[in-house]
Amino acid sequence: MRRWWLACAALALLGCGEEEPTRSTEPRSAPSTQPEFRPIVGGVGWTAEEPLVYRRPRHELRAAEYEVRDHPAALLTVSHFPPSVGGGGGVRANLDRWSGQFEGGDPEITEREVNDLPVATLDVRGTFIGRIGDASRPAREEGWRMLGAIVTGERGLVFFKLIGPEDAVELAEPAFRRLVDSIHPE
Repeated sequence: MRRWWLACAALALLGCGEEEPTRSTEPRSAPSTQPEFRPIVGGVGWTAEEPLVYRRPRHELRAAEYEVRDHPAALLTVSHFPPSVGGGGGVRANLDRWSGQFEGGDPEITEREVNDLPVATLDVRGTFIGRIGDASRPAREEGWRMLGAIVTGERGLVFFKLIGPEDAVELAEPAFRRLVDSIHPE
């Protein structure tokens, strides 16, 4: 019996080595509830804070994902498509496509620089008729809202898209706006 316990202990110790390093497109690991959590994607860094809570991306084309605490239907996704693979299209084309995913809303689009990086933002609300995740058919969600930001970085565009029920997006709006204000080149 003692040998069995020793063998189990040895196997457990063997499994306690250092973790593999993360890919460069994944956010640096840190507790998700700390404001200093600063991922880097496509040469662009930012800071996210509550109620945005980091989770491992559930889709291979996303570099980062954040849930809105206590609102599972709301999600902030971050994507980057390097110019070598098409870059994800142009800024205006993406803003128009995102706006077109809503019925009954007038999109507000602004352009400015944040820490020397061009940033275009979108705020649109109404009935969401786009696709959610890997859905094969469009959703139809009344009373939804999207806050989006597209950053033109040195290594291509980085896309931030917060979408969900209006109340959840409204709750996360101050944190989203601070995230956009924190964007900087890395």
